Amino acid sequence: MTEINAFNVPNPVKFTRPVFGDGRVYMGTMQGAIYAFGSPVNLPLNCSSPYNFGISNLNTSTTAKTVTCLANVAVTITNVSLSGDPNFIVTGVPAVPLQVAAGQTFSFQAAFKPRAVGPLSSDILVATTNNVAGYSTSTPISLRGTGQSVNPLLSVSPVTLAFQGVITGAQPGGVNQSVIFTNLGNGNLSISNVLYSLQSETGPFVPANITASGPKAGPFTFIGLPSTIPGNSGVTVTVNFDTSASGNFAAYLNVVSNGGTKIFDVVGTSGSAPVALLEFQTPDGTGWVQYKSGTNFTFGNVTENTTRSLKMRLTNNATSDSARLSLTVSKPPFGVAGIIGANNAVDLAEGTTLAPGENATATLYCSVPKEQWNTDPYSGSAQWTMNVDDPNFGKQFIQFQCTGISEQAPPLQPNGLGYYRYTGCFKEDNPGRQLKAQLYSSPNNTNAMCIAACAAANYVFCGTQYNSECWGGPTIPIQAVDEGDCNYPCSGDINQICGGNGIGNDAGGSFISLFADSRGFNGNVSTNPPTPPGGPFVNPGVGGYTSIGCYTEGTNTRALQQQLTPALKTVGSCLNACSASNYKYAGLEYGGEVR
Repeated sequence: MTEINAFNVPNPVKFTRPVFGDGRVYMGTMQGAIYAFGSPVNLPLNCSSPYNFGISNLNTSTTAKTVTCLANVAVTITNVSLSGDPNFIVTGVPAVPLQVAAGQTFSFQAAFKPRAVGPLSSDILVATTNNVAGYSTSTPISLRGTGQSVNPLLSVSPVTLAFQGVITGAQPGGVNQSVIFTNLGNGNLSISNVLYSLQSETGPFVPANITASGPKAGPFTFIGLPSTIPGNSGVTVTVNFDTSASGNFAAYLNVVSNGGTKIFDVVGTSGSAPVALLEFQTPDGTGWVQYKSGTNFTFGNVTENTTRSLKMRLTNNATSDSARLSLTVSKPPFGVAGIIGANNAVDLAEGTTLAPGENATATLYCSVPKEQWNTDPYSGSAQWTMNVDDPNFGKQFIQFQCTGISEQAPPLQPNGLGYYRYTGCFKEDNPGRQLKAQLYSSPNNTNAMCIAACAAANYVFCGTQYNSECWGGPTIPIQAVDEGDCNYPCSGDINQICGGNGIGNDAGGSFISLFADSRGFNGNVSTNPPTPPGGPFVNPGVGGYTSIGCYTEGTNTRALQQQLTPALKTVGSCLNACSASNYKYAGLEYGGEVR
């Protein structure tokens, strides 16, 4: 499938669904903001939408309103249709196809005839074609109105109330849910009778057992059943489900009133406690490891620049008469920084329920980024917080671990790591060649190939550079730099790094990917960079002469006319020669001239 667009809505309210209207989609967030997204195009018609018809009684039509549309560009009307519930009537629609020039109008009529109470809306969609860029091919016209009932009108919501996953005898007094009886009309509603059946909506109906809490049908008690409901108001009825036996139960209520008769169903399932079995695939993906609190699930070793995906499985491992297993808390490591994560936040989400013997899975992954050969292994971790209604499970903080490893080039240590460890990216020609021995230049160059040549030549330090070159030497280069400065692929394997030319301010430099023998050279060589040599610096002066700074030479003539030629080209020899000749000023230039 091709992604049309993607929208980032931060901190959406849990279980919130998008709402559509007026050609837009709306999403609320926990930050108290509402996000709206719509189509950024121009409408070819201006139809003065929306049209509001006010309040009308059920099944009573309002006076028709004329809908007039002005063409913003030349269009051809291909269809006019009404979308949504049929609470509106559209008449007088012109025959199609209809060509309308820019600036011209056409009209038809619309009326409101509600079939339900409350705020109602529909859209007239005018389909068009045009040859002008930036204009849509459809124009929505919003119709709005409010339906009302002069007489009382009974509504029950929800019409079916379900108790799922109830553990027999686990909660003294049973469990409660609510249903709302609403009078949608303006007149007072009177409930004249409530009939009860334990078999079907059509009966047979039997009298309820009257208790102190309210009428009881089977294991269901109805608390707060109303006898009257004022106009445009509602009453909340509590339904209690309490049973000492496991099984499936149902009760059907036939509510008779002067605002109509409604059927209301209640169903419940009760059983022994569910048993949660949580497992994770073995690193090779062929088996399963059962979760034990305090013991981490592991991905094992995952090589750099690869991803390993494994599944976590939750099973309701109870007997066939048990209640459904419900995930009450589930916080996966989705979108969390690190090398371990969940593929999505939907699998094994909160609210998931599993029948006895049923299971569900979620996929987790360990993705190790690209890195240099012979680097040290490192560990990543992530947590999934979970709780279920298994009374023996408890809230768990499930830990996942993964060890990221790089490829290791021989010679190898007993623990499987290479003796030559990657030391970092270093600046070359700084000044002059840092590793002076070129071992080879090859179109097949890789870091493993260079390390092998370096070990054969008995060098402590070796490095790859300029894609294809391998260099070695006994001392480490002076200056370590940012890893990004080494950005050349090896000529023998583009997934490996062999030196680079720098990034940012270092662009255009010369950099080498360096490896160092952890055994040292002759058993005693430090891999710490030596202190760079000092200088050059200004000699403060000797023999009574003091440095007074750096000066330019004279224009068309020498600033100091007499040139001396001491045998030793040093500051001291120059100053001694000048002192012997009784010169007040002495200077040195061009590395060897004295004046």
